[in-house]
Amino acid sequence: MQSTHGIVAGWESTETVSNKDYPWVVEVEIASPEVCARNFKGLTLPEQTLCVETRNGAQLGCVGESGVGLMVLKDERWLLRGIVLLSKRSGLNCDLSEYVLFCDLSKYIKWINDNIR
Repeated sequence: MQSTHGIVAGWESTETVSNKDYPWVVEVEIASPEVCARNFKGLTLPEQTLCVETRNGAQLGCVGESGVGLMVLKDERWLLRGIVLLSKRSGLNCDLSEYVLFCDLSKYIKWINDNIR
C-alpha cells in the first residue's frame, strides 16, 4: 500500500531569506492521480509524477524550493518518495490552494538501483 501522507523539508533561499539554521517542515497529503490530473488540467501528467497538498495552507514549491524532497514513513523508517517539480503561482506568489507536482521516485527504483555506485 502506498503512503497517503508525508513530510516535505528544505531550506528556502530567496532574496530576503538565506542560510537558515534549520529546515522548514511541512506535512502533506498525497493526492490520487485523478485529483492530480484535474488540478493540472491542460497538462499531460506522466505516471511518474504525483501531487501533494499542504496542510494548514503552508507554502510549498515556491521560489527557492526547487528539488526539495517528499519523505514518507514506512516500517518506522523515513524514505525519500519524491522531488518537487513545480507548483502553480502568479509571478513570485504561490497559490496555496493548489497542489504541488512531484517526481515520484518509486517509479524509478529499478533505474536508481541499476545506476547507483
